[in-house]
Amino acid sequence: MERTVLRAGLAVLSAAILTVLLGCPPAGQGPYTPPVSGTPVVYAGGFSENKGVSVPGYWQDGTWVGLSPLYATQNAQVNSIYVSAGTVYSGGWAMDSGSHQVPGYWAGDTWTPLSQTNTSASSSVNALVVSGGYVYAGGSNADANGNPSGGYWANGKWTSVTPPSGDSQCVVTSIEVSGGTVYSGGYCLGGKSFVPVYWTGQTPTPLSELSSNAASEVLAIVVSGGQVYPAGYSNDAVNGDVAGDWPSGKWASLLPSKATVGEVYGIAASGGSLYASGWSNPTGSNIPGTWVNGTWSALSLPTNGAGTSTSALSIFVHGSDVYVGGYSEDTKAVLEIPGYWLNGAWVSLPTLSSDSTLGFYSQVSSIFVSP
Repeated sequence: MERTVLRAGLAVLSAAILTVLLGCPPAGQGPYTPPVSGTPVVYAGGFSENKGVSVPGYWQDGTWVGLSPLYATQNAQVNSIYVSAGTVYSGGWAMDSGSHQVPGYWAGDTWTPLSQTNTSASSSVNALVVSGGYVYAGGSNADANGNPSGGYWANGKWTSVTPPSGDSQCVVTSIEVSGGTVYSGGYCLGGKSFVPVYWTGQTPTPLSELSSNAASEVLAIVVSGGQVYPAGYSNDAVNGDVAGDWPSGKWASLLPSKATVGEVYGIAASGGSLYASGWSNPTGSNIPGTWVNGTWSALSLPTNGAGTSTSALSIFVHGSDVYVGGYSEDTKAVLEIPGYWLNGAWVSLPTLSSDSTLGFYSQVSSIFVSP
């Protein structure tokens, strides 16, 4: 599936950077409002483009909450959102004056930059969780040569993960804390392409791949019942990316019947079941969908003239309800509409810009429901 999602936080929006005034909140923007006790609130983290600049923020029950970037004329993005003890944590990156991505997170609207090995290269927080009062932020911290180095920050302290033997240049795309142990998933450069890996603490577990000549990546991870479930894709070097996961470290394809390609972007465990979100092509066209215990269900296409790129990037299960965050591109490929599916029904979210002649891009990268 062709998409403009900034996977792994390493790509940068290519739109021209224009001056944008942030002295007043844009239309639809409002401050964080504490939810009524016991009422589920949907937090959808991502970005919304305004005059060529991606503005970081999140939607709280449909209302846009903009976050402060380092520079108003530079891009910033939320890649992961988590709510703990009434505080909204938004992990991602913000560009500095030299157009380098600075890794960090917002607690509420307060930006916390994280330590960098090389401030002249781009780094990113790609995933964030809060556990035991600690903020764990997984991502990439560029080394002295500007190459990606995978790991995580625990309350601001950087810990590098160890590449598998013979591999290098790792990126952590996902993170989970279970029983006091940090689990992270991602990929490293090995041989001719990216190889899938997950880490227990700093220790790597290399995962099998369909072809050693094509890329494979772990894009999501969850721990349930003492078992680690990394998920993502493995390219078969014939048709392309194959959606799947690695339960107990062994590859398992999640392609539906008649499908040839797909990817898993999000994974969650609830009530003894395993949920995943992503896309596949069982009807010949790339469509978003979910898997429950390996069984595929297509998600409805939004009624905004959905084009060829509609992605289900994140999944969250709250009781009996399944929330899937993502975006839908229009048929002219100039607009991306952010939103989420609630039990399969699409919910569009407002954007900062609606200028279809200029084009604009907005995405929900991560979704969280609280309490």
